[in-house]
Amino acid sequence: MPTLTDHLESIARFVGDVSEKNAVVFAASCVERQVPVYERWCEESGSPHRDGLRRILDSVWGWIREDESPNNAIRQSIEELLPEEVTDEMVGAVVDFVAGADHLLTLTESFSADLVSAISETSIEKISALLYHITDIEIGPEHFDRLDSHELNVAEYARQDVDMRDLRNPFSVELADKIRQRSMGVSIFGDDWYPDDA
Repeated sequence: MPTLTDHLESIARFVGDVSEKNAVVFAASCVERQVPVYERWCEESGSPHRDGLRRILDSVWGWIREDESPNNAIRQSIEELLPEEVTDEMVGAVVDFVAGADHLLTLTESFSADLVSAISETSIEKISALLYHITDIEIGPEHFDRLDSHELNVAEYARQDVDMRDLRNPFSVELADKIRQRSMGVSIFGDDWYPDDA
């Protein structure tokens, strides 16, 4: 069973080996699987910005497909998506998902391998944070093997691995569309969610 360290090392190698555009496709695919979590939080919290993350991500996919830079209105919308305050783990995850969307916008202007890695790692971190609430896994490095082997982390490792495998091919719009369609509507949390008292 690969560990988180093994997985992050494979991402670093992948980002160093492929084109910048393919690396951004990988990062955008990771954010796609964060979007359903953000949307559900908006629905449950009453936030009026349910479509905000989707609009940002769609603009990034537009840049990937056509090199059309996201407009200023999209960039300025980032701040309004943030919760007024971080009150629990779920809200903290929302803040990090919005930060990931902001990183994606940055990647359309200036490439950074560190930002690509950070976006992908956020998914694993937020899955692990959820697992501490819905399982009996305790916090501490001696329990990391149980986190790595949980089905939610195994599934996300696998999705990222398949994306990296396919994205070792030369960039094409068709390839980007394939990666996007495969990730749309898939949640990193699966059917799980934070308990009401989290």
